[in-house]
Amino acid sequence: MISLDIGAHIGVYAVCMAQLSKASVFCFEPTPATFLRLKKTLSLNHVENLITPLQVAVSGKTGSTDFYLNIPVHPGSDKVRIAEANSLRFVDFGKNIHRAIITTKTVSIDDFAAQQQIKIDFLKIDAEGSELDILKGAVATIRKDRPSGIVSVHVFAFSHIEKELAAIWEFMATHDLLLFYQQKIMTKQQFMDMAKTDIFDFHFISRNTDDN
Repeated sequence: MISLDIGAHIGVYAVCMAQLSKASVFCFEPTPATFLRLKKTLSLNHVENLITPLQVAVSGKTGSTDFYLNIPVHPGSDKVRIAEANSLRFVDFGKNIHRAIITTKTVSIDDFAAQQQIKIDFLKIDAEGSELDILKGAVATIRKDRPSGIVSVHVFAFSHIEKELAAIWEFMATHDLLLFYQQKIMTKQQFMDMAKTDIFDFHFISRNTDDN
């Protein structure tokens, strides 16, 4: 089994995936300081043989781009909330957050799978507003490998919330993927109602796992 942890942060989910399933996990975390902590997490949990950390952002295409770092104005004195997230997208968090821009390498899921010559079984996507772009870069993988997964949808990062939510739903429906929220199948209306939230997670599986 092979899993991709996209937006791995310090590696908590990756370690759980590796320990529970003995899966090979590729971790993608472009934030420099966080990437160092990710590698430390893997070392402390003795899972370096199962997990490969990569300081790369997953996107719709392979190349390089700007990456926004959102940092509290007074580090150490003000706890960072979930919304102050580093992202490929510009999000205005106000005057209490200092923004820095770095250049990061990017790779699409399809290109990565082809480069590594792997079949991908599971996707975990947590990328502060880049969900649809990442999924669009995984069309060949979804059609061929029929992975299951979990997607964290960062509604707060969307410029046009209803439009972007509808686009994610249509993408999943087009590729015959069934969505679940809190272990129950989601309807389109339930999905669109999530526009009222800042962030939510949904699980997905293929309706037809034999479709290659």
